[in-house]
Amino acid sequence: MPVHQHLLKRAALAFTTALILSGGLACRRFSGPRPVQMGERAANDQLALTLQELQFCEEMTSDLGARLTPAQSGALFAVVKLRLENLSPSPLTANEFDLRLEVEGQDQPLKAANMPAWPMLINRMLQLRLNPGETREASALFVVPKGKRLVQFQGPLPHALRVRLDLPAQAPPRRPMPRIGEPTEASGLQYTVHKVAFPEAVSDGLWKSSPKPGQKLCQLEVSVRNASVAAGFQVNPLNVEVLDAQGRRYSMGGLQLGYGHALELKTLKPGEEVRGAVLISVPKEAEIKTSFFRTGVVGPALEVAL
Repeated sequence: MPVHQHLLKRAALAFTTALILSGGLACRRFSGPRPVQMGERAANDQLALTLQELQFCEEMTSDLGARLTPAQSGALFAVVKLRLENLSPSPLTANEFDLRLEVEGQDQPLKAANMPAWPMLINRMLQLRLNPGETREASALFVVPKGKRLVQFQGPLPHALRVRLDLPAQAPPRRPMPRIGEPTEASGLQYTVHKVAFPEAVSDGLWKSSPKPGQKLCQLEVSVRNASVAAGFQVNPLNVEVLDAQGRRYSMGGLQLGYGHALELKTLKPGEEVRGAVLISVPKEAEIKTSFFRTGVVGPALEVAL
């Protein structure tokens, strides 16, 4: 090859390489700022985004205590927790259905899933309105194929803020159900059953409670601790339930009115704990197996074996 042709070929190669490196050729899937790692802040001149946490689970629990699982077989829930900051001088709306999650080997990224029974304890993103300078935290849900590797998260369009990932979609191993004296925890809440008894009657000064014919009293001493729910959490003794061997659920009703040792209705700040007794009337023949604190959480229900 003549020298001048060789030099022209090298110059063309160098020019093409420069175009690719500078973004002159469309060689990337998304445009926008460079990807960051999880926990790092990605930003442009309008929006800043931090992917704080990505949690996998095989099931979630609704606020009514129902077990929620992905409709697709071989899939997991993936809950992303985000911090969003409006850097622009105007109000801005971020829509959870503009979020994307890339899975290795799949041509199309996943969109956020819509779950009507989303737990109220988890601050869902939906259409999040941010005033200028405002920072808010919110979460969104994806349904991902189990075992596949997640490679990139993209923030709300049109901002195209990206977070590099290298995570296999795997749920944590299922732990044995806690027993009396052992706390169970999910979504920043801890629930512990310290004692269980079946007294003939319960009295407190002039106050007394006895079971109706065909019933017996189940007396639980429980505690609820707000481990990390930033907005606070309201403990309601009506949320304490017991389940029998047939899966029937029972709660206290009005048995505790006037009982001084009862678990109180209280809003717990992060780190606070409340402890008290719960009385529940159950059929005399019922074989009580577990106690359940009814609230929506990411993961299995807050349940303790008795």
